[in-house]
Amino acid sequence: GGVMDGDGIAAALALGAAGAQMGTAFAACPESAADAAYRAALSGVEAGRTRVSAAISGRPARGVENAFMRRADETKIAAYPYAYDLGKALNAAAKAKGDNGYAPHWAGQGAPLGRALPASELVAMLERETREAIAGLSALNR
Repeated sequence: GGVMDGDGIAAALALGAAGAQMGTAFAACPESAADAAYRAALSGVEAGRTRVSAAISGRPARGVENAFMRRADETKIAAYPYAYDLGKALNAAAKAKGDNGYAPHWAGQGAPLGRALPASELVAMLERETREAIAGLSALNR
């Protein structure tokens, strides 16, 4: 997790990885299914405040801290899938009242580094950045 740019990809490759999986880096792309509230969370100061919770999905996952994420771990809640289904219902009810604080806005710690670009442009930029970073690493080995 946390890979948001070509430097991160190059670092993963240099450490022996075969590749890098990126999620949050693509969440702000116009092609993503992220709604306006999710995009706002990723582009605002709250993107720098993430936390891990297993309460929502039954597995530890990191998301932008909001009312739901804060409260999810305060008390014992139902196990997955009940917590997930109840969370979806709570989010729908809150959204209907204009409150976006109950959606799980999944995001890695690198969320503040996100770029709202079309996916094709982001991929091209990541490829260029990765090549430049690898060239820089190669120069160190000479």
